Amino acid sequence: MKKDLRLNQELLFLQDRRQFQLKDLMTEFNISKRMALRDVEALEYLGVALYAEAGSAGGYKLLPQNLLTRIYFSTDEITAILFALKSLKQLSVTPFDHSYANMMSKLTDSLSEKQQQKVIQATSVINYYNSYQINQPTYLSQLLAAILNEAQVTVTYCQFDTVTITLQFLDLFYRDGVWFSHGYDSQQNN
Repeated sequence: MKKDLRLNQELLFLQDRRQFQLKDLMTEFNISKRMALRDVEALEYLGVALYAEAGSAGGYKLLPQNLLTRIYFSTDEITAILFALKSLKQLSVTPFDHSYANMMSKLTDSLSEKQQQKVIQATSVINYYNSYQINQPTYLSQLLAAILNEAQVTVTYCQFDTVTITLQFLDLFYRDGVWFSHGYDSQQNN
C-alpha cells in the first residue's frame, strides 16, 4: 500500500480513538515496527495531536480535536483538485458561500514551498474555458438546501397572470452560463 493511502487509512483508523500502540498500527496495516514509527512521525507532521506515554501500559495518547480528519494528498492529487477549483473561478455565484480565491489560498498554504511552485506552474498553463455566468442567481444556496433536505419549494412568478406552483427540485447543473435544475411539480404530478 502506498504511503499516502496508508496515512489516510491510519487517520481514519485513529479518528475515534483516545490511545493506540504501535502494535495496533502494525497489525491493522500489516507493517513493520520501523514503518509504524515513521508513520507516527508523519501523522504528527500532518497535525495529529498525540504524545507518547512510557511503561507497559503506555503507547500513544491522542488529544481531543474538533477538526475534520486531515487527509494527505500527493502533489499530483492537490494539483488536480486545484485545477477543478480553477473551473469555479468563472462562476460569480455558486451554491456555496465561499470564494474561489479563499479556497485556493487555503489549499496552497498547506503545501510546502516546492509543492506550491509545482502546483502554481501546472495550474498556470492549464486553462478551463466555459461561458461566463449570464445572470447572478439569487437563491442558489437555498435551492441546494431544498434539494438536500428534499423540501418542496413554493415559487411565484408572473407571466401573464401571477402563478404559484410547488416544486420538488432534484438537482443543479450549470451549462453555457446559466444554472438549471430539474424539478417535479407536486400538484400536477409532472
